[in-house]
Amino acid sequence: MNATFESVIHRAVARHAAQRPDATAIITAGRHVSYASLDAAADAYAADLAERGVGPDTVVPLILPRSAQLIALELGILKCGAAYAGLDFRWPADRIAAIIDLLSPPLVVTAEGASRDLGTHPVCPVANEDVTDAAARARGFTASAPHASAPATVFFTSGTTGRPKLVVSPHQAVSRMFGPGGLAGFGPGHATPQAAPLPWDMYAFEVWGQLVSGGTTVLVQEDHLVPHTLRELISAAGVDTLWITTSLFNLFVDEDAGCFEGLRQVLAGGEKLSPAHVRAFLQQHPGIPLRNGYGPAENCMLTTTRLLRAEDCDLPDGVPVGTAVPGTTVLVLDPDNRPCPVGQQGEICIAGQGLACGYFGDPELTATKFPVVPVDGAPVRI
Repeated sequence: MNATFESVIHRAVARHAAQRPDATAIITAGRHVSYASLDAAADAYAADLAERGVGPDTVVPLILPRSAQLIALELGILKCGAAYAGLDFRWPADRIAAIIDLLSPPLVVTAEGASRDLGTHPVCPVANEDVTDAAARARGFTASAPHASAPATVFFTSGTTGRPKLVVSPHQAVSRMFGPGGLAGFGPGHATPQAAPLPWDMYAFEVWGQLVSGGTTVLVQEDHLVPHTLRELISAAGVDTLWITTSLFNLFVDEDAGCFEGLRQVLAGGEKLSPAHVRAFLQQHPGIPLRNGYGPAENCMLTTTRLLRAEDCDLPDGVPVGTAVPGTTVLVLDPDNRPCPVGQQGEICIAGQGLACGYFGDPELTATKFPVVPVDGAPVRI
């Protein structure tokens, strides 16, 4: 990663606000929010939150729908030195209550007037307001300057193998892929739609990938991205970089493969890719790079990518997952933690800046899943 790249999320956004204040950070319902407005609104929210006890070593849950205001609040929490956890307001009440009990936060941010029983936890209701109105209240705030390895956000695993786990990811895990020499399609002149659920790590990919690099995130108003909406975002908002889950990618290819026209980069993944759908996409859009994106939430967002070619669709073992993204190392180890030679099967292990701090409230599982092992004689956390 380039030494001049700022890997602390809120400091990266503030840097763009200082250097390119009028550049568009967020587009929502056709309205453009500048970097200057977003950063100033985050300062205003940070001042309020700090007065209410938000600071380092705390996690603040937010129970709000996606909006520019939500992103400003998340930045405000980060400016306080705390981490945020986006909860889906449509989750069952008992699930939300259990998560909040586990987090034991200094407060819970909710929409003003929302009727929700949060027990004894302090609530910070926020009125629905335009980011520019919040920015007008800013009087300057001295933001925390945490290390890049400090916690920034809490994501939730799918829970397909049991109770969902709370994955605590640091700033550098979120930002590591988007500096100079990182993934293509991020930075000034680029835009990505934000449609992923708030509790998922790909929400951070769609929001912070552009905002830490100086690009634009475009908020999808509906619950799900659909082909005609993608067409509109490409033409009206300049969307050119898309992340899309495998099942949705397959649906788009089947129903309206032309909806990708105008994009300059597509990343698909989260599930095993379908060779038939990849082949159909490549045949119709030979000029649009398509990448496979693979990795668990425990290594924030993506672990490997591969620029796909037609011949990848004919491999007997399926579409390859590729090679490690910036800031990440992938090891294939034998039972004695020795790197496997080419052709030998082993366990895929991940190291580097993308690793989570661990599972919130579960030090035993953290120690089990994130061990430090000797690799070629040196200790490596995997």
